[in-house]
Amino acid sequence: MTRARRRYAWLIALFWGAAAAAQDIPVLESRIDGGVRALDLVIGAPERTGDAPVVWTGGISIPDTDYLRLLVRIEGPPAPPTASLYLFSDLGQEFIIPLADMPEGGHWTGLIPNGNVTIALYTPDPLNIDTTVTIENLSIQQDDVLLYSVHGEAQLWPIASPEVPQDVQALAGPVAFLSFFDAGLPRTCTGFLIEPDLLLTNEHCIHSQETCRTMTAVFGYQRDEAGRLAMGQQRRCTGYEDHYSSFDLDVTALRLSSPPGEEYGIIEIPDEPAGMAGPLMIIQHPGDLPKHVALLDCEMTASPVSGRTPDSDFTHTCDTASGSSGAPILNAAGQLVGVHHYGFQEAPDSLWRENRGVLAALVIPWLRALTRPQ
Repeated sequence: MTRARRRYAWLIALFWGAAAAAQDIPVLESRIDGGVRALDLVIGAPERTGDAPVVWTGGISIPDTDYLRLLVRIEGPPAPPTASLYLFSDLGQEFIIPLADMPEGGHWTGLIPNGNVTIALYTPDPLNIDTTVTIENLSIQQDDVLLYSVHGEAQLWPIASPEVPQDVQALAGPVAFLSFFDAGLPRTCTGFLIEPDLLLTNEHCIHSQETCRTMTAVFGYQRDEAGRLAMGQQRRCTGYEDHYSSFDLDVTALRLSSPPGEEYGIIEIPDEPAGMAGPLMIIQHPGDLPKHVALLDCEMTASPVSGRTPDSDFTHTCDTASGSSGAPILNAAGQLVGVHHYGFQEAPDSLWRENRGVLAALVIPWLRALTRPQ
């Protein structure tokens, strides 16, 4: 059965009670991140009054937001191969968007930090008079993080906090903030590198070519000890492949456009399942926040328990939030023991009442079969 059919069958079972086991599985969804606003910034022939090759410049500033994304479209005759839209952030980042191969649905930019961007339309060869570049929509981050899976006091620390040991901070490089669109809504999750260009996250986050096409993985998205925001490399998903995704284990592996692991490192996949006894940690992007870590009162409580498939999960007491889905769960030695995929909600209709991680003992052989040379 294809995964699309399994997803459909599972939803039918959930809502209509066709299978008793499925009735105990909540719908797993990625976090909705703010909203999309119409912008309709048109760069047509009347606006392109600059001297070639920079025929138009402008800017966008949205106050009180940590980041935004822009949807760029081309209308009319295609742009020449030399035409590009340049975007410059106030953190010194440069985004270059070639205009000749613009997808039919437009192109969502990467994350632009602090809500400020300078834009330049660069085209050594003139655009057709009927060609229009439109920045149609913008997606704006909104601070509405709900730490709904907290045990006792909220004990999520920014990764650069003095309270976080240096050896834990050293493990954080491969963990990325994922921003993408699903059904037209901006969403966030967490992911982590297991090879220099191979990222692992939840299937309920990235599960289609559309979610892959719009995804940007942001490394080094964190605040330093002084509270200053930083963003490092951003890499796109190169293409979604069904066999690189497991609905039952709720994991998806994605190839990135270049290997950020050369700078940020990887989380090693152990040859044998690592021990879960004792303290655990989750390095994560809770909600839309920069990188945090759960360390205190963070441990496994029961294993195995049933998740999307029998005995696929374990429960834990590590603080998380919506958006933490796909984060690595590590033991005190920094070894991967699981992939976080569900945080409990204190609501009367909650189907699961504990935080859940998928067992690395099941994910590892799946990965080995996936990446083993043929």
